[in-house]
Amino acid sequence: MKTNELNVIKILNSIKGASIKCPSCNEEVSPKSCNLFDSRHPYPSTIKRLLDRQNSAIIKDLKRHSKEEKDLIKRIANAKIKLKKLKEKKVKRPKTVKIITRSINIGQIAEKILPSNKKFDFNPSDCRVLLTPIDYISFNGFSDTGKVEKLSFIEVKSGNARLQSNQSEIKDILESAKNKIKVIKY
Repeated sequence: MKTNELNVIKILNSIKGASIKCPSCNEEVSPKSCNLFDSRHPYPSTIKRLLDRQNSAIIKDLKRHSKEEKDLIKRIANAKIKLKKLKEKKVKRPKTVKIITRSINIGQIAEKILPSNKKFDFNPSDCRVLLTPIDYISFNGFSDTGKVEKLSFIEVKSGNARLQSNQSEIKDILESAKNKIKVIKY
């Protein structure tokens, strides 16, 4: 400290009955209890420790916020990818629906006209149309001999179409027919 400077802190500490009002809590305290110091000189150890603790807390907060920011950036990027996929799906969906609808309609028409096709392995006169849940039942041999030699359950499918769950159940029952098929006479 230069010799012509006043040491205000020493002067304040020496005045008996002097008080300082805290700007935070409005409490009046003596200058000595405030641990006043000149910031132009090396800080007292208590102040250094306090500043170090505050600095550490700030660094910890910055790291936490940095991690949260990175996580948020990832989440935003993932959300953008999902949004892009949804937009693409939205564009493709009507085309897919049209193709599926067209296939179903063609399949339903084919079901109805199939017996008239030369490649149909059953005598159309032996066939009875159900269409749901199974398209046809053929009473094989009935139109020629008057006797049913065999029953055939016919389900028409095109492309990669699979049996519906109720059709699969019927197939399973027919394949394991013992004690599952009953003839009831009214």
